[in-house]
Amino acid sequence: MLTWLVLERLLKGKSSSVGASVGAVAGLVCITPGAGFVTPGWSIAIGALGAVWCYMSVGTLNLVDDTLDAFGLHGMGGIGGAIFTGIFALDGGLIYTGSFELLGKQIAGAAAGVAFSALGTALIVVVLGLVMKLRIPEEHERSGIDQHTHGESYHSPVKKYPQAQVSESSDFSESDAVC
Repeated sequence: MLTWLVLERLLKGKSSSVGASVGAVAGLVCITPGAGFVTPGWSIAIGALGAVWCYMSVGTLNLVDDTLDAFGLHGMGGIGGAIFTGIFALDGGLIYTGSFELLGKQIAGAAAGVAFSALGTALIVVVLGLVMKLRIPEEHERSGIDQHTHGESYHSPVKKYPQAQVSESSDFSESDAVC
């Protein structure tokens, strides 16, 4: 979380509460594959490295229609976590043994997971495409789908409050008026 917040501050000029939540998820997703195989210190390092990995992934993958950054966080976070496990694991990790054997196995496992997920997702999309539309019309997408699809609006209408009137006979200056 802290790494993500620092990245936001450095690259966007400000940190956000959403960034804090997303950063926490990124770190946890990345450490999950290796949680039982690394030291507590390496788990913190993996969480920090994972936040950088996921931040870059989310920024790069924002070109696709993934509103919640699910693949950038969970998909890429899992891949990164698998690779980091091959590097930092106490039993067979690259740092401790100098051997690339576990790292190679971790990369192969991550690649197999990506292939399985891609094929499964493609199959699901094809089947769904046969029985229903996968996208709403573009004009509804541009205007927002809340009202059209759900019959309600997520956003409450903006309330207009009357402007405070400041008379010249008032004891307050213009700078004291709340507008």
